[in-house]
Amino acid sequence: MRHKFVPLPQPLPDGACGVCESCGALNNERKPGCLPDESAVPAPVQQVGLHRSWLQWLFDWIFLSAAPAHQYPLEAIIQAIQLNTAAFDAQFQNLREELKNQEVMRMRNALNCWRINNRTMVESAEFKRSVINYYGRAVDVDSNRKILSARCMVSNNVFNYHELTSVHLVKYSTPQLMKYYGFLPSDIDNPRNGLFILKSIEESFDCLDTCFLFNSFTKKLTFKVLRPNLMECRICPSSNTVMKTFGDIDGEELQLPTDSGSCPYKRVLSMHAKYAFARALQYGWIVPTETLDTYFSVSDEDLEEPDFIQPLSWQDMKYDDIMSFI
Repeated sequence: MRHKFVPLPQPLPDGACGVCESCGALNNERKPGCLPDESAVPAPVQQVGLHRSWLQWLFDWIFLSAAPAHQYPLEAIIQAIQLNTAAFDAQFQNLREELKNQEVMRMRNALNCWRINNRTMVESAEFKRSVINYYGRAVDVDSNRKILSARCMVSNNVFNYHELTSVHLVKYSTPQLMKYYGFLPSDIDNPRNGLFILKSIEESFDCLDTCFLFNSFTKKLTFKVLRPNLMECRICPSSNTVMKTFGDIDGEELQLPTDSGSCPYKRVLSMHAKYAFARALQYGWIVPTETLDTYFSVSDEDLEEPDFIQPLSWQDMKYDDIMSFI
């Protein structure tokens, strides 16, 4: 004679959830004369989530001996596991995809080093001098070889030395990002990772209010102002001779030496422009039909943007979503 369990209205405190109609045994005990009913698989195994998951039940059965071995025959356990394997695999795959998407968003956020909290508050005199020498921007130098004035690489006007600065393209605080451009972290202070410009232009660059575009016909880099209310602002309010505004220098070519071939890291400027355009689109400063020819690989045709950003155009980047991701 085999057990024929009838479900109880609710599980008992000891875990029993059925009673044998033949001998009166609960489904967590054995009485002589009755064999386990192999066709009767209790609800906790048949339906995951009715009382407990099958994984939790299996753990209890194996390690805690919460249920006698006869209660759930091996065939029933195997059947329950097989029924739940597909669902488990699907949930695991969904979890993997979600973690992968989160990592992609995290990297897109990290790659944007151009934000106000990444700006270096203390200027490096050594880096400033190396950049000004690399691009040949010094104008007046005293007998002690101290630079008194120099030319801004954007406006091409002469300003007092203290009004100008050497801006890091990849910020000094994020040398780990250099690898995404094919460089070493030690290249963070390479003069090619810098420009010699007015401090007001540096601030607009670091905030993504401005960027540099590449003209594929002239092979020149041009300055682009994206923030509309910046157009009327003077580039150097302290100057009594230069009255130019940001609107006046919008579209100006970046001044580079013609004889030495010195130039900044174009791939970094290209990535900066991509983020700047995505931000400008998010804020309504430009329309999606605006033209941006990225130039990440202009110096090396085999070079590609990092795979976590490369598939996206600047129109599809959704800047706020990227920057709100932690």
